[in-house]
Amino acid sequence: MDDQHDPGEQQRLELTEASLRMAALKNKIAQQEKSLEGLREEKERLSVTLRSINDGVITTDMNGRIVFINAAAERLIDCPKEKAIGRLLSGVILVTHEEGSMKNLGTLLDTAMITGRVIELAAATTLVSSEGKNKIVSISVSPLHDRKRIISGVVLVLRDITEKKALQNELFKVQKLESLGLLAGGIAHDFNNILTAILANISLAKCLIPNANAAHIRLDLAEKASGRAADLARQLLTFAKGGKPIKKTLSPAKLLFEAANFALHGANVSCEFSIPDDLWTIEADPGQINQVVNNLVVNAIQAMTCGGHIHISSENIHYTNDESLPLGSGRYVRISIADTGIGIHEEIRQKIFDPYFTTKPYGNGLGLATTYSIVRNHGGHITVTSTAGKGTTFFIYLPALDACLAEALVEEVALTGNSGKILVMDDEEMVRNVAVDMARHMGYQPVSCDSGDKAVSLYRDALQSGASFRAVLMDLTIPGGMGGEEALRHIIALDPKVRAIASSGYSDCQAIGDFRKHGFQGVLPKPYTIREFHQALHDVL
Repeated sequence: MDDQHDPGEQQRLELTEASLRMAALKNKIAQQEKSLEGLREEKERLSVTLRSINDGVITTDMNGRIVFINAAAERLIDCPKEKAIGRLLSGVILVTHEEGSMKNLGTLLDTAMITGRVIELAAATTLVSSEGKNKIVSISVSPLHDRKRIISGVVLVLRDITEKKALQNELFKVQKLESLGLLAGGIAHDFNNILTAILANISLAKCLIPNANAAHIRLDLAEKASGRAADLARQLLTFAKGGKPIKKTLSPAKLLFEAANFALHGANVSCEFSIPDDLWTIEADPGQINQVVNNLVVNAIQAMTCGGHIHISSENIHYTNDESLPLGSGRYVRISIADTGIGIHEEIRQKIFDPYFTTKPYGNGLGLATTYSIVRNHGGHITVTSTAGKGTTFFIYLPALDACLAEALVEEVALTGNSGKILVMDDEEMVRNVAVDMARHMGYQPVSCDSGDKAVSLYRDALQSGASFRAVLMDLTIPGGMGGEEALRHIIALDPKVRAIASSGYSDCQAIGDFRKHGFQGVLPKPYTIREFHQALHDVL
């Protein structure tokens, strides 16, 4: 009997095969959908990543037309993606090096696509946006491959390093300033030693000549010129290193007249002073306050290129804490310097005391920053008011001395009629010699030496002999030898009651600014006159 296929069985087999094919097809579709979903998720993650990163990302096709741009790149090139996509990249942005040479972006894209390598531009690259704004950027250009590993375009990664570059420049300026400070300190120290010999000899010569003598007038002029040179040396240190103020009791009225008139030499502006006769005494560094006044007067002159008027006034004020200035309550001398110049716009006025901020093409941006620092270091404050086109007024607040203390400190002391042994230690022979001559002229019996170890030895011998020194004048800096601070520690071990005076040509020495913390009872910064020399001795004795 021949085998016969059951039609029903055949149909069932066909249905089973169809079901299997359908299941396989569904499985394949499901897998494809899963893959597509994975691709969509990956695309979404990539899109979110590109939108959120701070680096700008731009992709172009083979012709250099923008295909994709993320939000960071939109901000960098100042162009929304709706306007950027489809345009040539070179038509949207330009890049230049700091030397000013232009870079052809099309050439960079071609190089990346031809070589298949990543092209990176130096960090000193400036990107010029579509709106003409400049930003410092780092740029890398990478070839973009399709699935077949064929280059289909490029990817640009732009990183805004404007702030980083500004910080680097700021650090570089600080380093230069520190180097200048070291150089200025050495120069000022040597210069002040020379000035000490000049100024001290002139002041001593004035004591030996009657006031009516014509030579006395010339010596007086030479003394003032030497004092001006000393101020310049101190200003150099203040500019370079922010030297601590070496305070003296002084009349601000005299200082204002001298500093302002010096700055006004040759200027085409007039100046008027309004200073009361009863203006309070202040304790300040005359060289630094001189610099403050000089800076402000020079700025006023420069604000009036076609001529104008400066008004300098001062007054006594009692300040209370409930007022709107960051000052403690007490007595202050307020100094105002007003001009009729071009004024300062509000947005600029907020920055004028910032280091390195300047609106002048030739300025260094340190004048007002130094002025602010000096006033603050004196326990004072400085403010400014200005109206564009009408002028500017600076207000300086400096603490005034207590009335009783001021009267006591300005008491004149006689140069002669003194006695006792005085030890002078200084490595400069010309400084030692004039100090000895001045001490002898006053009536003291001076002994001198050129190093700290010799000073310790002389002081020990004097103690043992019963003829001890009444005071010791010690130079703080002895190149290659024991300086005044170290020598004083040894002397204090021998005699805790030693009366020592610190002297130095460095105005930023810690022992000058805080001499009592270092065991000294007095301070005599170089250069000095015979009266300053005697005043220092008088104060400790």
